[in-house]
Amino acid sequence: MLFSISNLLRRLWRAIDISRRVVLNALFVLLAASILLAAFTDRTPQIPRASVLRIDLAGPLVEETPEPTGVERLLLHLAPHIVQPAAIRVTDVVRVLRAAAHDPRIALVEIQTSGVETDLAKLHTLAQEIRLLRQSGKPVWTHSDLYTQAAYLVAAACDRVSLHPLGAVLLTGFGFYPLHFKKLLDDLRIDVTLLRAGTYKSAAEPLVRDSMSEETRAATRAWLDTLWRAFRMDIAQSRNIPAETVHRYAQDLDRLVLDANGDAALLARRQHLVDAVETYDAFQTAMAKHLGHEDPAELSKVSLEEYAATLPARTPTKDAVAVVRAQGAIVPEADGTDAIAADALVERLQRAASDPRTRALVLRLDSPGGSAAAAEDIRSALARIRDTGMPVVVSFGAMGASGAYWIATAATRILAEPMTLTGSIGVFATIPNLTRTAQHLGVTSDGVGTTELADQTNPLRPLSARTTAALEANLQHTYRRFQSLVAQARGFEAGTISRLAQGQVWTGEAAKAQHLVDAVGGEDLAVTMAASLAGVPDAPALEFRPEPQPIDLLATLVPDRVFAPAFRLLAPLSPLAHTLAHGGIFAWAVELTTGWTTN
Repeated sequence: MLFSISNLLRRLWRAIDISRRVVLNALFVLLAASILLAAFTDRTPQIPRASVLRIDLAGPLVEETPEPTGVERLLLHLAPHIVQPAAIRVTDVVRVLRAAAHDPRIALVEIQTSGVETDLAKLHTLAQEIRLLRQSGKPVWTHSDLYTQAAYLVAAACDRVSLHPLGAVLLTGFGFYPLHFKKLLDDLRIDVTLLRAGTYKSAAEPLVRDSMSEETRAATRAWLDTLWRAFRMDIAQSRNIPAETVHRYAQDLDRLVLDANGDAALLARRQHLVDAVETYDAFQTAMAKHLGHEDPAELSKVSLEEYAATLPARTPTKDAVAVVRAQGAIVPEADGTDAIAADALVERLQRAASDPRTRALVLRLDSPGGSAAAAEDIRSALARIRDTGMPVVVSFGAMGASGAYWIATAATRILAEPMTLTGSIGVFATIPNLTRTAQHLGVTSDGVGTTELADQTNPLRPLSARTTAALEANLQHTYRRFQSLVAQARGFEAGTISRLAQGQVWTGEAAKAQHLVDAVGGEDLAVTMAASLAGVPDAPALEFRPEPQPIDLLATLVPDRVFAPAFRLLAPLSPLAHTLAHGGIFAWAVELTTGWTTN
């Protein structure tokens, strides 16, 4: 009997093992066949004439993403509707818009702005590109159920702005309402020592206050007002309406909706913010008729990704301007977040500068700052490249503040976008202490040390006056180093640097007025300037993208919308948590990453 059971189990296992091998071999053959099919089959989309280029901006628009791996390219090639790019590079959208302007196959461009997630600088860039596209004679249309402020800045630049009859244009102005944690920390009996240099350096203020200080309130209102003015002017230019109309609409939106009997779509039409109030079906029908069709089903549409796949690769063979893009907080090394890891960025800068085709270097930087030590590592690498005689241009994106500006002091030239937030020249350090928390839980720390300072790295031991004084001295040393770098780079006298290095934040235009940047413009201007400085005025850009990480492949399989709500909820906590969790001194404009909204 036992023999029969044992024999049965062996046969069962053998059957399972054979099935496993068959399945694995079948999968291997299928994968190999797919690779061969992809290698020998031209699956470049065929775009018929009179096509509609449909650009869907839903999701995050970023400066840079890692170079796709071979597996990612294969998956995107074989299953473009299943595999999702982690984010959309704004440079890819710009390239497609510029190509479409002179492509006879594209009869009309449709922009979908719903769900767009990005900053004002990138939105401004896209609005500019759409206006240029319109000047080429190519119509650009858009439709939405709801235009947020971010979406509308892009949509307003289109020829035809269409809104659902039950929709709205939601313009309410800009706000900055960061979370404050003092009471929470008090309730948890966590003591935080904040050291800072710069009157307006308010980055870690929410850890030690329950409300915004008057200095921070005044400084914040200044840059918010400047951005709001630029936003209104941008829309006024696109819609050919007075900028004051935009301001009054946002200021009195509640009253205006009441006056329109709650019909927000009709209100938007009366205010000349939209051209048509219609459903998407009606929008499609109007588009078809515009292109000479009776039925929307006759429209031939091509997506951003499909159209981009038809464009020729840009690979300069000589005399190029290397472009390196970096976005996020500055940290010493990769920590699994969307940060600028100093070690990886330095390696990429060195790789770009040592390429025989490179005649000049552009660092496109979008960062609120971060670790002062990491910023210095990147700055030093840039300075070494500059000292070889190669022109180095730093181009700021949405943010070029604090540690990012520290890095830029090594540049031959510094540029900022009109809506860049830059400056924040100052430093801070936070030291949490859990002594009271531990005591409340019945935990104490006691012992002996070989010196009086032996326990000062223990968060369960109180910070002594001697240690606090030493940390303050070290902070001031870092602050003086920051001031010295800025003064030397920009040619400032002592009085000027003292006035500018108090942690203030400026927009790009205001920074130019303060001589903190050399010109106001985007990446294109930076490349042109770098090429001119190198004596090769027509040199094209040559991208050096980051190496992919293992997690990036997983990101292509999971759409961002799955985790987006949680990321948005936790975003305000991330920078401040980082300052508490890591030691060191920070040149970080954390205030620019928390509580600041455009939607």
